[in-house]
Amino acid sequence: MLERVAWGKRRSIDGDIETLGLIEHSIDVAAVFESLVAIPLIRHRLETLAKARAKPTDSLIDRLAVLAFLHDLGKASVGFQSKSIEETIRPAWLAKAKWTQIWA
Repeated sequence: MLERVAWGKRRSIDGDIETLGLIEHSIDVAAVFESLVAIPLIRHRLETLAKARAKPTDSLIDRLAVLAFLHDLGKASVGFQSKSIEETIRPAWLAKAKWTQIWA
C-alpha cells in the first residue's frame, strides 16, 4: 500500500525499491538550483534574461529557490503517490479512495 511519508523519487536497484521523501527531494531540487545559480556563467545568463528588469538580487534568487522547492508539490496527490501500488490493484485502490482524474 501507500507509504506513510510522501515520496518524491523512487528507483529500483536490483529489484529493491529505494525512495526519497518528497520533502528531501524538494530540498535537493532547491539546493541544486542555488548551486547552479552560483556558477558565474549561469548567473550571468539569468541576469541577461532579466535585462528588461532590475538585476536579480540575492533575495530574488532565494525566492526562486523556494519556487524550485515547491515545483513538485503535486506529487503529494493520491494519484501520484499511488504509482507505488501494483498496477493490478491500483485502479481499484484509486476508486476506493474516490480519486478521479480530472484530465484525459
